[in-house]
Amino acid sequence: ETVAEIEERNHEFPGVITMTEPVREYIDTYEEAHILGYIRAINSRQYDELKDEGYDNDDLIGQTGVEKSAERYLRGKNGRVTVEVDAEGKLTRKLVTMEAMPGHDVVLTIDTNLQKVAMESLARNIERIRNDNRGPNYGDAFAGSAVVLDVNSGAVLTMVSYPSFDPAIYLAGPEDAEAQQMILELTKDEQKLKALLNRAIQENYAPGSTFKAITAVAGLEKGVITPTSNTIVCRGTAHIGGRNLFCLEKPTYGHGPLTLKGGLETSCNLYFYELGVRTGIEALTYWANNFGLGKKTGIDLPNEVSGTMSSIELKKKLRNDIWRPADTAQVSIGQFDNSFTPLQMANYTATLANGGKLYRPHVIKEIVKYDGSVVNRTEPSYTQLPLKESTIAAVKEGMVAVTSSIDGTAQEAFRGLPFEVAGKTGSAQTQSGGGRSPNGIFICYAPADDPQIAIAVIVERGVWGSNVAPVARDIIDEYFGLKAADSRNAELKPEKPLFNP
Repeated sequence: ETVAEIEERNHEFPGVITMTEPVREYIDTYEEAHILGYIRAINSRQYDELKDEGYDNDDLIGQTGVEKSAERYLRGKNGRVTVEVDAEGKLTRKLVTMEAMPGHDVVLTIDTNLQKVAMESLARNIERIRNDNRGPNYGDAFAGSAVVLDVNSGAVLTMVSYPSFDPAIYLAGPEDAEAQQMILELTKDEQKLKALLNRAIQENYAPGSTFKAITAVAGLEKGVITPTSNTIVCRGTAHIGGRNLFCLEKPTYGHGPLTLKGGLETSCNLYFYELGVRTGIEALTYWANNFGLGKKTGIDLPNEVSGTMSSIELKKKLRNDIWRPADTAQVSIGQFDNSFTPLQMANYTATLANGGKLYRPHVIKEIVKYDGSVVNRTEPSYTQLPLKESTIAAVKEGMVAVTSSIDGTAQEAFRGLPFEVAGKTGSAQTQSGGGRSPNGIFICYAPADDPQIAIAVIVERGVWGSNVAPVARDIIDEYFGLKAADSRNAELKPEKPLFNP
């Protein structure tokens, strides 16, 4: 009504012109903040790079997340209005010399309900782990990430990074003192600054025992073992490359002769030390690289990091030293220089699930024009790995035992499901000599016999993979519409901290 009155009486208001200006709103986007990203005023460097593309020095521009990667679609084009005024400054004529063009809609693959469940489960389980004094737990669990992929397309259904932040603070003007203070606190403290990191694609983690499925693949494909051979014997200790190595579970007597299924089920380090040394570092590096570990996935989000995969060449570069058998043993259980993003781990799990198709993950489903027509739709893209069906079947059998056998390292979290889950736990040291809890890692795909989703969960200083497996269970319950079976999933909505608790 105010606009209409000003327009009608414009002769009374010299120099006053009404215009429409778009605004961006982020509503209840704590869980999706790292995917969406945020927009902010263009900086001088960006302006110098983009001024020839029609950007003005007071424009807003995508800085992170989809806001940045899809900026060219979301932005639209400015219009132009020419006005004429008389000598007294009164408007005499207004001409639209160029119509404004609205930006496109960017439709994402993210399941928002699943996203919220994953974030809440991470927060709840981190709090539980922090208050659990069992094992090498220093009560310092504080952050984590969970990624869920559609195994048959590479679509990212969930990607959470905890703790998160409210992207709306970046839309606030300088007059909003509270928002400016939050921004200042996020950026001035190194620990708090990490809340801005998308841990799923911008942080690397040693995979621990979740890497053992790669060691299994390499051994099977090279013919070092068969699915049923039990030529590797765990005696509790072994001397490899001048070092004494131990079975963590049974250091005195060991597990005895083990098949691959038994090795994965119990996560016996000695089994995989021996398997890795027999297989060789070249084969381990080859298959890890084939599964996309230590390499960028090419996801349609900015600032993805590559991680590292151990190799003879990398050790020479980093340490100027030769390769030794004990190095291969450490690589075989996911240690040494192995360091991957949660997205890479989820994608490698999805590749095991779908029979060897390494998809390029994506969060953008399609780009839709303002008139409803589709400008661009993301089509699944994958590389087929040269895997034998028997290899996939043998690794799957061992991973199913992890979640369903009485000796499985994650069987407690998956009781009562109407189908089997193929999974693998992992624990990785974060500091030599103690002082910090190990990271807890868990990967899985479900259902084991008809895979639909693959999951990777990491809790920084989460101690054991079995500690973080309940997050994957919560995700599975939500995705498949299953009722929570016990108090593990009791209704609990923790506060959403902007920074590390």
